[in-house]
Amino acid sequence: MQGTRGVPTAVTTATSGVAKPAGGTVVERSRRNTFGRTEPTKREIQERAYFIYLSRGGQCGDPDADWVRAERELREELRANANANGGRRF
Repeated sequence: MQGTRGVPTAVTTATSGVAKPAGGTVVERSRRNTFGRTEPTKREIQERAYFIYLSRGGQCGDPDADWVRAERELREELRANANANGGRRF
């Protein structure tokens, strides 16, 4: 589902009651095409920052801090994926 600005909206699951992004999490989607990448895409960062915002219940916060946290988390995941694959590029 797309929000008014083209950002995917969250879907609350019946089993957990936790808001999750439509179409899977950013991590699930980003793992699909990560071979050889060491930097997340702008879209991945935007989505992760948005879900960081949602995780605190949509309460006011620091958008810049959310962005930096999203970048850091995604970079760590990409590096972990690269290390798990022995640094191989396909």
